[in-house]
Amino acid sequence: SSSRNLEGIVKQLLVGQPAVCLTDLSVPYGPSGRHRLSVYLVNIKRLLNPTFKSACQVAGIPAQDLVHALAALYDVALGSMETEIIYSTVSGDNTYSLVAVREPEEALAAAEARAERALAAERKKLQKQQEESSASGDPAGEPQPIGEALAQARKALYVPLLAKYTPPDEAELDHFEPEPERTSDFVQFYSSDEDGETGGDGDGEWEDEDDDDDEDDFSVGYRGFIRRQLESRIQFEARAADRIKAADGATEGAPESSTNEAKAANPAVVDRLAGAATFDLKTVEGERVVHLVFLAVRSRFRRAGLGSALLRSLKDPAIVGRHSAVVVHADPDAVSFFARWGFITDPVMNEKWKEFADQFYNCTIMSYHPPWSAFAPDHPALPYSPRLDAKEMERQFFANRAQQVKSLNSQTILFERMRHELAHLRLLVQSRDDLIRSLTEQLRLATGVGAEGGEAADGPQKAASLSDAPESAATVEKTDPAVPARWRQAAARIERGLNSDPRAPNGRHRVIAVREPATALSELWRHQQQHAQCIQLYLCGPRRAEACEALLERGFTGAEHMEQGAFGLGFYLSPSPLTAALYAPSGMLLLVWAALGATETVVSPCRGRAGPSAGYQSLLCPGRSAYKGDDNLAREYLVFDPRQLSPCLLVLYKDDAGDE
Repeated sequence: SSSRNLEGIVKQLLVGQPAVCLTDLSVPYGPSGRHRLSVYLVNIKRLLNPTFKSACQVAGIPAQDLVHALAALYDVALGSMETEIIYSTVSGDNTYSLVAVREPEEALAAAEARAERALAAERKKLQKQQEESSASGDPAGEPQPIGEALAQARKALYVPLLAKYTPPDEAELDHFEPEPERTSDFVQFYSSDEDGETGGDGDGEWEDEDDDDDEDDFSVGYRGFIRRQLESRIQFEARAADRIKAADGATEGAPESSTNEAKAANPAVVDRLAGAATFDLKTVEGERVVHLVFLAVRSRFRRAGLGSALLRSLKDPAIVGRHSAVVVHADPDAVSFFARWGFITDPVMNEKWKEFADQFYNCTIMSYHPPWSAFAPDHPALPYSPRLDAKEMERQFFANRAQQVKSLNSQTILFERMRHELAHLRLLVQSRDDLIRSLTEQLRLATGVGAEGGEAADGPQKAASLSDAPESAATVEKTDPAVPARWRQAAARIERGLNSDPRAPNGRHRVIAVREPATALSELWRHQQQHAQCIQLYLCGPRRAEACEALLERGFTGAEHMEQGAFGLGFYLSPSPLTAALYAPSGMLLLVWAALGATETVVSPCRGRAGPSAGYQSLLCPGRSAYKGDDNLAREYLVFDPRQLSPCLLVLYKDDAGDE
């Protein structure tokens, strides 16, 4: 029919049967062989509903066995995935699975071929052991016939497994129980050691955010299922062993052979499952999205194109209905596979699917956006083919988009650097202003103009003293008289900074004393740094008062007072006295001169950082304090060379509010 049901067959599952056969496939195998497969669309949750569970089978496979086989395929294909998560995911309310099932005759032939390969390898091993024993002259007697030795060797292999997976008497107790550092119990059925058939394309690792103990346990019958698969495999190997014994002349094995032929009439469920894909239907910002959760295909069918066939079905609106996108989190090995079928990794286009990112790790988010014509009622259901793409148009489009992303990235970096440069220049201007005020005050005191208790003088000195703002002058008058006059402006600024804590708006910190370093020490450092960019900053540390006093007296002579912080080992500096007070001794701050040089801006913590990048002399980081979000309080500078620092002033302060 030229008209298709745009609501999709999934809609039928919501109101009708829990499973429907979509198509029969014939995929190539070998030079001229073909595999016959049937693809079913299944809602596991409805399939396990008591209304359907007892009567409903998918291609002759019981409902619960299909769930276990599906979990087995995913468990081996996605090795790091937790088994209980797989069970809960495939059995979700709005979760569907595309299941490719082999015909019973093909599965039977494959099981017999695998049994013969296993016994051939075991036979070769036993023959080698017997030859070595004969060559060494071992007097153990006549060698055991190969057929009998094979039977005993395989029995020794399977007996402990059968004992391990014996189901309990109570059926509700037979379910999966997680164990730490466990190997998948299903690896023996889909192991590459047996027939080269291992898991296929996986889309990532799904993490369940719910921890509801009341959820249904869909792993019921776990041990019983594994035991049935083992028993089926034992019967196939027994038949192969009978044929070997008959070839060796062990006639007494003939009756047993007929018994084994009768017992192994049906192949194991795990031998019939060729591949599967599990997906969710979600609504994101009003758009219907198909979220591919798992995709796994046995290796021989991957080479035959089964994974591509499942993906085409998943993208077909006639099956999944109208949708805006198909989203997948691809493992690193599967990215190229999905890219060949129209999935893209563009971070801008995939931004809207970021809510899926919390469920996956070590994966690449990819999305496929169907064409508008795919939903036209009279549009034929044509599969996507990379060969039909307009390659040149696609190349130009992606090249232009890459250029736009690069331009946006450059603009963002430029903005951030300009913002930090403005903050840096603001600190520099403030530091120079404080220096001018300090020198003006020293000049006034040296000339005797405006000295304490004296009369104000006329002339240039008077003009200099009048340059102070009225607000600053009012603040200086409140400063403790023990503070020298030339430092009262700086003390007032420190008090304002200490009392600007947004968490304590009524703070009443007051500077009570200041101590200066030796004049010779400060002048020598200033002479050495005369061509460098020097500003005043507060040292975030050290924690002990005696260490602060030692730095004031001797200067920064080594690395013994460096702080180990989130951004590296060095001297942390802040333009805010409030931030520095968090790391300094109580009631004490050390104001220092810092020759920052070229400053590198970093945002990522790195405790092992021992220096800035080449061409830089200091770092500007977001800071470590509790004032996150306030750049004036939070940001810190980090200096790694003590020669870039010199003590300026040791400030002692107290909290008047605390005294009250």
